[in-house]
Amino acid sequence: MPNQDQAATTSGPECSSCKSRTQYHKRIVDPNTGKTYDHYECAVCGNLSWFPVMEPREMWHPIRCLDDLPTDRTLRFAVVEKGRMRTLDYPCLRKGDRLLDASTGRPIDTRPTHWREWKK
Repeated sequence: MPNQDQAATTSGPECSSCKSRTQYHKRIVDPNTGKTYDHYECAVCGNLSWFPVMEPREMWHPIRCLDDLPTDRTLRFAVVEKGRMRTLDYPCLRKGDRLLDASTGRPIDTRPTHWREWKK
């Protein structure tokens, strides 16, 4: 991903106004929320676009097998069914070959397809 000092040379997403490709302009941090955004500008119409930068802990990781899951932290699981993602709204853990509800210690009855770190 581009850094703050990089010139506007990186191609960005499609402009929502004229459908041309935007160019990366700069990365900013919102002083009120602390969230980071990439700012793109359309060279054709001048439209500005802001896209949140995903932190690694916010990204969903696919689960191909249990070994894909970390064992040292609390996780949030999701299941993709019929093209839609449904999240489990409670913290989970991997203990050996079992997936547990972190609050109760009980096994979960869902086969998750994705994981990310649990955010409090």
